[in-house]
Amino acid sequence: MAHRSFLMDRFPPELKDRIIDYLQENRTALATCSLVSKDWVPSSRFHLFNRIALRPDNVQRLVELLDSPYSTVSQHTRRVHVSLKGNDDGEDIHTLACFAPCLPEFDIVGFYMTDFLWRPICDQHSENLSRSFSQITQLFLTSVSFLSISHVIEFITSFSSLKLFCIANSTLDPGPWDDPDFNIPSYHISPTLIALEILLHNDFQNALFRLISAAQYSGSSKTLLVDAVTHQDLRYLRALLQSLGPILNTLNITFEKQYLRAFFIILFEPMFNFFSKLSGTMST
Repeated sequence: MAHRSFLMDRFPPELKDRIIDYLQENRTALATCSLVSKDWVPSSRFHLFNRIALRPDNVQRLVELLDSPYSTVSQHTRRVHVSLKGNDDGEDIHTLACFAPCLPEFDIVGFYMTDFLWRPICDQHSENLSRSFSQITQLFLTSVSFLSISHVIEFITSFSSLKLFCIANSTLDPGPWDDPDFNIPSYHISPTLIALEILLHNDFQNALFRLISAAQYSGSSKTLLVDAVTHQDLRYLRALLQSLGPILNTLNITFEKQYLRAFFIILFEPMFNFFSKLSGTMST
């Protein structure tokens, strides 16, 4: 054992890091590496705990682990992925509420929500969530459902340090906001935002795209990516481009049909002097 310890002490640290970085997707191998030597523990745990997933079946055990004075999980976690199947019994929001007291311990960069039914948490945990959300810089929403526009606005604006916002295949329950004449309340997206990505595939609803288009944008230069634009999306795309205005620096648009690209050029002809100054692409 002493001979093995001597060899580990002489093992080049840069080679150790190369080995562990190579194994970053293999959690079993990383767990084994963490047992090699105490010098291998920090690098192994950096990849092991960099991203954690919250589910109803693991959140209680994770909370108990974080309560341990020997736990180092929160020191390494930079991404939290909440993946649930939205339902009406509140299981998804209950899972997040259980984890909320632990969130301030983390220095989270990216927050991922998949198959989630969002509703505000109205209890003692809401302050923990708000404080943690305000520090997150990257937000990824995939197949997230909202019950009302007030829930969407409250949720998005709670991320006051946001730099990257990506939303895909998400929905908003039917309501008066489905009426094109419905007046959407004015709200502001974080001025720290740098990149906005909207993926309009499958179930992404016009009402939600309209809500994002109605936001007020400010701050530094922005990059906008909009994928799979349909004929129904053009009016909201126009509103979004007008809202971004001169702070838009890079524009990438993909149209669902070839004719929509030509229609877009005709519809947006008054803005072409502005478009000519942008980098990016328009494709089908």
